[in-house]
Parts: sequence; structure tokens; C-alpha cells
Amino acid sequence: MRRLALLLTTALSLPAYAQPAPTAVPDTIVRAAAAPTTIERVPAGVTVITRQQIQERGYQSLAEALFTVPGINISPTGGLGQQTSIFTRGTNSNHTLVLIDGIPVNDPSTPAGAFDFGQDLLGDIERIEIIRGPFSSLYGSGALGGAINLVTRRAPADREATAFGELAGGSNRTVRANAGLAGTVGAFDYLAVGQTFSSQGSDANAPRIIGHNGERDGYRAVVGTLRLGWQATDALRFEALLRFRETNYQFDAAGAEDPNATGSDRAWLGSIRGEARLLDGAWTTGLRLSRTEQRRRALDAADGYNPFPFNPYSLFLGTRTNLEWGNQIRLPELRGVSNIVFSFGAGVERQTSRSEGRGVTLTDAGATAYSLFTGIEGRVANLLDLSAALRHEEAEDYGGATTWRLGAVLPIESLGLRAHAAIGTAFRAPSLEERFGVSSFVTGNRDLKPEHALGYEAGLAWRPIPQVELSGTYFGSRIKDLIVLDFASIPGTSRNIARARIDGAELALAVMPVESLQLRGSWTITEAFDDTTDRRLLRRPSNTIAGGITWRPIEQVTLAAEARFTGAQNDFVYTPQARFGTRGVNPSGTVANFTGTWRVQPGVEIFAEGRNLGNTRYEPVNSYAVPGRSVLVGTRISL
Repeated sequence: MRRLALLLTTALSLPAYAQPAPTAVPDTIVRAAAAPTTIERVPAGVTVITRQQIQERGYQSLAEALFTVPGINISPTGGLGQQTSIFTRGTNSNHTLVLIDGIPVNDPSTPAGAFDFGQDLLGDIERIEIIRGPFSSLYGSGALGGAINLVTRRAPADREATAFGELAGGSNRTVRANAGLAGTVGAFDYLAVGQTFSSQGSDANAPRIIGHNGERDGYRAVVGTLRLGWQATDALRFEALLRFRETNYQFDAAGAEDPNATGSDRAWLGSIRGEARLLDGAWTTGLRLSRTEQRRRALDAADGYNPFPFNPYSLFLGTRTNLEWGNQIRLPELRGVSNIVFSFGAGVERQTSRSEGRGVTLTDAGATAYSLFTGIEGRVANLLDLSAALRHEEAEDYGGATTWRLGAVLPIESLGLRAHAAIGTAFRAPSLEERFGVSSFVTGNRDLKPEHALGYEAGLAWRPIPQVELSGTYFGSRIKDLIVLDFASIPGTSRNIARARIDGAELALAVMPVESLQLRGSWTITEAFDDTTDRRLLRRPSNTIAGGITWRPIEQVTLAAEARFTGAQNDFVYTPQARFGTRGVNPSGTVANFTGTWRVQPGVEIFAEGRNLGNTRYEPVNSYAVPGRSVLVGTRISL
């Protein structure tokens, strides 16, 4: 109780909102309510990272872009290409749903449906929307902690052709390049982007590990994106998207160098979408068919470094096929209520998972789920924004779930305040492996129920003067029916036997003393416990502190620096006496980055990116160190 009281006192003493105003994009549209809306009207923790910020801060991957986002703890097992998990507001690593243009891309063939944040590059991404809190009422299964939507780049409407590209190279024999062409010709628009990345990589294992020899884990990636659009009439539009990504990488076992361990990850995404505006634009209806396919492979033959490999060979294939119909109707103003939007729709999704190999859980299964969803939002007395959402999913094998969310935003402009509050439920469907997987030591459980969560938050933002904003949000979650492997018998099986309680606060400060200088900082407090054992959950630090500076000393030059402190956290600690890990405390660490950009002339830039300037060997996952100091120099054009 004292811990909870401290959190409440802290959150209320620095009231808060999600995104600091001086660095926000006020007209950015995010789908965090019943219908797409602006940040100011969203009753949730929201951070939006724009294309300009991606370039100014030198973000290469999705994991790097989340470096200073409040409420998120990043757990990489090395550099690019290495397995990377995130924990949003203290929830599990498989409780964050990732989408590309609103299409779920979490791989159904992973053991528990978690997304690997160490693979995707950002050359074709226009905007990243990070939404914290339970959002299954909008996105379905998996969004207990939040959702991350990657919005791909769009063609300019005023030019028939524009070319853009980037070429950079630097430490660890790293070469990064991307090139694109986009434009609008009459009623048709197009975008094509290609990306490539190659690096000798970094040494993922911590220097303290016995047998450490400095072996680097390389990474190569190729990404291609094609978007086509046809504006058939003023009220009718069709779009098609095709995205391919393949990465090849080396990796190490926990606490052991392994030079011959290699993996590959190939992902396809395709969608066709039509949207019509009816009743003079008051009613928007759209139909989208999408499919994702992911193929992951690992090879790790026995050798002197790893004589007993767990996965000498493995292959995983996962697919998601989704058909969704969505509608938004803007209703006329009622007595004292304006900006009313009513949303409704339906969808069906088919997931499949197949795996093969030695030493892995074998799965060959599929499942279909059907959904109905609705929501409404509006502004009362031209002041209070209210929103509600409801969704039901009916599954053919686990029974389905019903989730909801209520939210409110109250701006008090005369005092420079903005308050928000929300409460809602979420769920995660048991994965196909958890239900149907079979191996010599574990077997699936077809009677599993979904994991369920109740989440809530409340906060205020205060802008005493236009150049300063203080913000803070208190959040909490109660999760039940968590799925864990139970080895009470051999083989073990997954069961709904765990519960968790989470309380925390996100505090932020944004300052813009002059137009050319922006400073931002955040402090996230997370108290996450196993409600059965009263032990802290692994890889959830109680404190993370992050900050950034963007300075334009002259119009042509932009300097951006970021730093993040991650507090001590519980983890499996690897020692010479217990090589495969015992529960312990992983020490804290700090990482700092810098990016400088010089606009030589309109459309031409030269940039330099420095990573881990302090050359720390901090271990975000025990026994795996962050990459050492590196520098990348390049040029960027937009014609």
C-alpha cells in the first residue's frame, strides 16, 4: 500500500499527458479511439515519431526508435538482427501488438506470439505511433500493454515523380542504403522503396563471460516496399501494398560464444483496400484483405563452443489472413454534443503455424476468429471529449473474448491544463504452439483460456507558459489467467495459472526556451509483480529515465542527442557457477547517442551518427551486452 501511495502522490504532484506539446505533431492522426483522431483528443499515453525525427535522431531500426519512449523497456540480446523484446507498462513481451498500416504483423509461429523488434528497418516508414494501455477493443488479441503502428511513406500529391535516397557507412564494416521513387500521375499514385543493410556486427556476449573471444555477430537485411493507389472518383479510392523483408544474422547462446549459429527471418505483407465516402462524406466505409507470411530458420550445429545445442536446426512458418470491414459515420450535432463519430465493423482472421526441426516444439495447426466491433466518440458542451469502444471476438477453439474501453479528455485552456482518464479490458488468445505444440518435454493444452487484463490510467498536462509543459500519467493493470509452462508432470504443458499486478507512472518535461532548441525528458516508474508469488516480474526495471536535445544552431545544421538510464531489474543472471542462469538482479546502465545533420543545399544532407558514445557494455538482458561505440557517416537526398 505504501508503494501504491507513493506512485499516486508522484503522479498527482506532476500531472501529465502522453506527448510533450513542444515536440508533438498537432495534426497527426492516430487510431487510438473509435475513429482516427488527433493526439489532443486521445485518452491514452501516445507518442508519435515522425519521419523528420527518425532522420534527425538517426534511428535505424524500430528498437532504436523506441529508445526514449516512456513506459517501454527494451530487452535486446545484442545489436541489429538479435532477438529484441519490449515490455510496455510492465506487461509481458507478447502483450504489445505491432501493426504496419493497421495490419497485425506479430508472427503466429512464435511460441507465445511476441514480436521481434530487432529485425525491421525504417527507410520506408513515415510515422511510428506508440499507443500505451489496453487496446484489444480496437485491435483485438495481443494489445494488453499497447499497440505500435508503423505507417508507411506516401506519394506526394503535387508531383509526378520525386526521388529520395540515402547512403551511409561506418564502424564494423557497416553499409546502409535506401532509395525510393514516388509520385502522382492523374488519378494514380505510386511509391517504391528499396533498403539494404550490411554489417560485420557487434560482439553480443558480455566480456565477463567465460570463453568470451570477441566474436562478432553479423547482420544483413533487404527490404522492398511497393504502394499503388487509384483515386477512381472523389469518393472512391483503392490501394495496394506489398512489403518484403529478409534478414540474415549470427547469434550467440546465452552466456556462450557460438560462431556457427546463424538465422534468417523472411516476412511478406500484402494488402488490398477499397474505401468509399457516402452521404456527402458523412459515411466512410472500407474493406481490406491482407495477408502476412513469416519464415524463420536457425542453424546451430554442435561444436566446441556449444557441444549441446538446443536448436541444431529449426524452421518456423506463420501466416495471418485478415478480412476487415470498417465504417465511420459522422453524425449531426445533437443538443450540446458535437464532433460525433460512430464506428462499427466486422472481421475474420485465419492464423496458421508450422514448425519442424530437432529440439523444438513441433506445431502444425491453424485457427479462425471472427470479430464484431463498434465505438462512438463526441465532444460534450464543446469541451469534454468522450469515447467508448466495444469488441467481441469469437474463436473456433478457445471460446473468444469481449473487450471494452472508456475514455475522457478535458482541456482547461485558461489554466493551461489538459486532463485525461481511461479504463478498459484486453486479452491475448493462447498461441497455436501453446495449444497444439508437441515435443519430448512439453505438450499443448487445447483447453487454454485467453489471458485477460483490466487497465486504467489518469493524468494531467500543465503548460504554465507556451514554451514549457509538465506531464504525468498514473497507470495500472490487473492481469489474470496468464499462461505459463507447468512442469508438474513430464511432459509439461501450458496452463492458466498466473496473475500479475502492475502500477506505475510516466512523468515528462518538455522545454523549448528558444525556437531553435528543444529539450525533453521522461521518468517511468514501474512496479510489476507476480500476484501469486509476490515477486517482481523479470526485465521490468522500477525506474527508467530518458532525455533528448534537438538544437539548430544555424538553419542548415541540426544536432540531436539522446540518453537513457535503465535501472536495476530482476533477470536470470549468468555466472561461472550457474552458466544457464539463476534468478538475480541485473545492474543498471546508461547509453547515450548523438546525430548531426548538415543541409548542404535544399534536398541534400550530410549526416553523422554516433551510438553508445560512452562505450558502455551495459547488459539490458543479462550476459548480452549492448554494441560498443560506433560511428556512421552518410548523405541523404530528396529530389
